[in-house]
Amino acid sequence: MKKFKFCFAFLLVPALHQSAFSQMQSDSSFYHNAIDSVYSLYTNSAAATLLLYNGREYQRSPVSTTGFPFFEWDHPVNGAVFYGGNLYQHVNLQYDIAKDELVIENYLHNAVIQLVPDKIDYFTLEQHSFIKLTPDKNMARYMAAGFYEKLNDGAIMVLARREKKYLLSANAEDNSSKYVKINYYYAKKDGVFYPIADKQSLLALFKDKKDQLKKFIREEKIRYDKNPEASILRITTYYLQLIN
Repeated sequence: MKKFKFCFAFLLVPALHQSAFSQMQSDSSFYHNAIDSVYSLYTNSAAATLLLYNGREYQRSPVSTTGFPFFEWDHPVNGAVFYGGNLYQHVNLQYDIAKDELVIENYLHNAVIQLVPDKIDYFTLEQHSFIKLTPDKNMARYMAAGFYEKLNDGAIMVLARREKKYLLSANAEDNSSKYVKINYYYAKKDGVFYPIADKQSLLALFKDKKDQLKKFIREEKIRYDKNPEASILRITTYYLQLIN
């Protein structure tokens, strides 16, 4: 083990000046403590990295299905995940929104695994940021536990629940299947999450400025039905301007 430690430390610190290295050799206690520290740093880092690859095998739906179960991309993309108390950056991830599962290739890159949901606090995929929420018993009636995309950074947080439904053809003679994307929107105001089902529910949430918001929607020609997500964000941003 001593010989291994010596070679390992030498490879990690090749830039040390020869005189400094000689001085370390002359002080045996300092020398061995330094090597032990480097070795400990390496093993702890490696152990933390291996913790990321802790999950069960991921089972994807049949490839014959039209579309794919993942958020945005049918291939891994650059991301980050806070997992088991550690932040892992620049890792390739996929988010299966049909199953609400975050997946990654295993350490050997020969299989795909599903990360343990309870160990995930948040993750990112490119510019998209997701957080895990566990609604209390009052909100659980209209808000499922799981991952939500955070759409803004304002005092009133807007979230989207991304889902895909796996549907079989209604025709008994047709064995085809497909994914249908569904989005649910929520706004967090005064510490409470509220579902945003349509323009009326959003205006009801911001009822103290309802008249100004209706005028803003009319003048800006905001078509909620055409693009609910963009409309919610624009109206929420304007509401925050009115109250600040």
